[in-house]
Amino acid sequence: MMKKTRKAQRYAKKCTAPIGTMITAQELQHKYDKAMNKQKALHWKNWVEEITEQMVWTAHKYVTQPSASINTTRIPMLKTSEGYKASSSKDKAKVLLNTFSPPSPEADLSDVNDSNYLAAMHYDEISKEELKSAIKDLNLYKALDWMAYQMWSSSRQPTSSNPSVQVPPQRHHIGTYQANPISNYWRV
Repeated sequence: MMKKTRKAQRYAKKCTAPIGTMITAQELQHKYDKAMNKQKALHWKNWVEEITEQMVWTAHKYVTQPSASINTTRIPMLKTSEGYKASSSKDKAKVLLNTFSPPSPEADLSDVNDSNYLAAMHYDEISKEELKSAIKDLNLYKALDWMAYQMWSSSRQPTSSNPSVQVPPQRHHIGTYQANPISNYWRV
């Protein structure tokens, strides 16, 4: 029966096969599945009727264990340090996670308050005149690309080699000082 089913499926997959061959292959597959399930049930029934005293515990194990997916059978039952047995996929995943990536130790924050932090940087507020001047210099019908939003290049900012010295960023007016010429940036 299996041979006929597979042969019909191979024939149905060919480009030159008639339209009804796929339906025939599906019907044969359905018949094969029904026959296989019927044979399994018959075999189980015969096996249960012929059980001896030595096979009772094996039969009990078959009946009481839940039917598992293929994924759970690849990893055997795991025991935790508390003696708990993990049998489901979720429990096994938790056990493996706790085993291979244990929780981090508590952080020692006793020396955090002793740190010397730099004073906050002071930035000048933008005046209304500066804002009005920048808006006035905008071109009305020109769309800005993403490069135009960068007011200054970080490579052009004054810096200090001493990390404790803070150098506030300089503000440049794009229209007047040409602080952000197109040549400063790589273009696509």
